[in-house]
Amino acid sequence: MVNALLASIEICVVCILRLVSSSALLFVLLLGVQPFLVPLAGVTTDVILSSSTRRIVVGQGRVEVGDIRFGYNVRVNDLTSPYLYQVDPTMAILSDGRVMVGWKETNEHNGTGQRVSFAYSDDAGETWSPSVIMDRMDEDMDADDYQSDPWLVADQDDNAYFIFTEYNNIYFNYVPEGVGVAKSTDGGVTWSDPVQASDTWGHDNQITACVSPSDDLCLVWEHWSDRELVFTKSTDSGGSFQDTQNISDSWVPYITSSDNGTLLISTWVEGDSILLLRSGDGGATWPLTFLVNSTGPAGLDSVTAVDTASNGDIYVAYSAGAITNRDIYLVKSTNGGRNWSDPVQVNDDTTGMQRQVTMIIDEEDNIHLAWLDSRHGEWHRYYSFSSDTGATFSPDLRITSEGTLLSLNQPGYYFSLKEGPNGLCAAWTGGQGYNLDVFFAKQDQAAPVISHTPATLGFAATPLTLTATVSDDDHVDTVTLYCGVSATDTWRGIHFSLISNDQYQAVIPPEEMIGGYLEYYIVANDSAGRITRIPAVETEYYQVPISPVSPSLILVVAVSVAVVAVVVYIVVRNRRKKR
Repeated sequence: MVNALLASIEICVVCILRLVSSSALLFVLLLGVQPFLVPLAGVTTDVILSSSTRRIVVGQGRVEVGDIRFGYNVRVNDLTSPYLYQVDPTMAILSDGRVMVGWKETNEHNGTGQRVSFAYSDDAGETWSPSVIMDRMDEDMDADDYQSDPWLVADQDDNAYFIFTEYNNIYFNYVPEGVGVAKSTDGGVTWSDPVQASDTWGHDNQITACVSPSDDLCLVWEHWSDRELVFTKSTDSGGSFQDTQNISDSWVPYITSSDNGTLLISTWVEGDSILLLRSGDGGATWPLTFLVNSTGPAGLDSVTAVDTASNGDIYVAYSAGAITNRDIYLVKSTNGGRNWSDPVQVNDDTTGMQRQVTMIIDEEDNIHLAWLDSRHGEWHRYYSFSSDTGATFSPDLRITSEGTLLSLNQPGYYFSLKEGPNGLCAAWTGGQGYNLDVFFAKQDQAAPVISHTPATLGFAATPLTLTATVSDDDHVDTVTLYCGVSATDTWRGIHFSLISNDQYQAVIPPEEMIGGYLEYYIVANDSAGRITRIPAVETEYYQVPISPVSPSLILVVAVSVAVVAVVVYIVVRNRRKKR
């Protein structure tokens, strides 16, 4: 009888041990490594919302302009330059999306150039190649022989051309100087030796260039010695250049080519006039010169821009007004430049200085403009566009996330706005304090994408770890988890931490793990202010049941039962042996 009782007790103890071990295994399977994770350090913010719906209204970040926003500002130059400032950026974009940027190296923010440099990006501007100082035409030149005024263009075969001036800073107008053109057939990985494009003496500057539909490389610049515009072109992909010709007594040119090959140059004349030069024979002659600004405010900035629509209409953008309060204007000609519309003001804020405009017209005839702007008491870059042939413009959109001191009153003459496979791209000079670097931003075309497996079980007073994969076409700015329990009307915001690549992790603290179930949702913002929420419907949330018994208590009880069972088993067996 006693032996039968002991055998029954032994069987019960074995069953208890098996049950405990099975419970522990189930506990581990349910929680994974959750009981052993330490919550990540991070800033948390309580967000009080409506007690009736508890729905959060997420802010839109930067102002949205139609579907165009600019994203994260990325520095292009790699800080290895021996020169203090990087200014006058120029940009070309190849058909495969490779972005190429050049700039001027100088020791003065508004002074002469020392050398010119270059970098490229294959990931839409997120990362950049090491900065490279371009070769001079004559590497035997002494320390007083400089480069300046870079300009980048690419032809239809993705050949890239880096154009620059070369001069002697001491003798200036008294030695042969020139315009150099280097060519790259591999997207800027290597460059040819520069070819001389100029055949004049004296100082050349303010170069601009374009490639015609017939792939002629057309150059125009200011011959500083006599303040004349000089034109030349290459018909053999930059191998050689035609004799230069003086085409206008004006300054600061900007050249473009229409779809039918007509060459157009907008240029500034001291005394507050803007001229349009037109050539219908590929630059062989320049018989037509038109006055652009017959109406509108006086007081012109010297930088202008010209482009054409698909129907041949010509647009010229410029800055005009009082010396401390200029605005951006656009005029249009529908008859080849003979007559011009009244100017339309582009910028919607009239405080401060708006100048140094750049412009492009895309294949759908949308007009895109960007400019230097001081409305906030520091220099920023702003953007606007028109989809109705320049009749009206979108609200101003700030491209730059950081400003530049107003005391740096000329961060280069030009900056660049281009369109490529990744949308609009901008390159400019800017900086914090007294540093000037070259920055890049591209159009942000999509909101972040979130991939997340919802949690299925939580335990009272126990941290809950959640993970998500978040990606964006530009840059993920923040990822936030909003959580609350069924018994409260308060959402708590917890920032996700980036743990690797696109992997993010957040830990819900123990004090939130109360009540019958937990509700949560996830919001991701990109650098342009686009927002993704999951679940997508703002009144829907993920719900996680919360077990009232904590996993630690379950484990303690299980271990305690096992210990008691083992003790009882040992006592009973000892008594049986004594019998």
